[in-house]
Amino acid sequence: FVSPVLICLFAWALLGEPVTKRHWIAVFLGLGGVLLIVQPFGQAINWYAVLMLYPATGIAMYTVLTRKLSGQVRSNTLQFYTGLLGTVALLPFGLWAWVTPTSPLSWTLAFAIGAFAWAGHEILTRAHAHAPASTLAPFGYSFVIYLSLAGWIIFGQVPAWNVAIGAAAIILAGIIIWSASRLSLPPR
Repeated sequence: FVSPVLICLFAWALLGEPVTKRHWIAVFLGLGGVLLIVQPFGQAINWYAVLMLYPATGIAMYTVLTRKLSGQVRSNTLQFYTGLLGTVALLPFGLWAWVTPTSPLSWTLAFAIGAFAWAGHEILTRAHAHAPASTLAPFGYSFVIYLSLAGWIIFGQVPAWNVAIGAAAIILAGIIIWSASRLSLPPR
């Protein structure tokens, strides 16, 4: 959940993108919404959780590099090399832990995960060709809303009041960014 904050910092430091007060408000409002949904408060701190800063930093760097390259490299080229790097890095672990799916549903779900992952990365790559990384960062929090809805639909877990309020905060963060980007557009 800290990756959008890192994205704004890296976009400012590495790309020279302006990060406005509205960007920071949206990022921290979205983070507050996520924390309200997840409710990690009062839990014992496991210091292994600090290791999660590595993937958060990796996601932030990936996002900033995607923004830097998106105007210069075609999206299918970015997709290919990103997928190739992930495949080469994770293939030994995948082969070691591989369990062959036994049902058509399992195969369908495995392919669906791949298709949705590809589509999400394609959309992310194309979005970075049109908007600064700091503008897109708060929208990363929206996945918590989708997970909550999936939990409701698939497992019958009705979202509690904190999920509704947290989702409203995340949506408000998106509206703040959307309105800020509309204000910065040149008049027609």
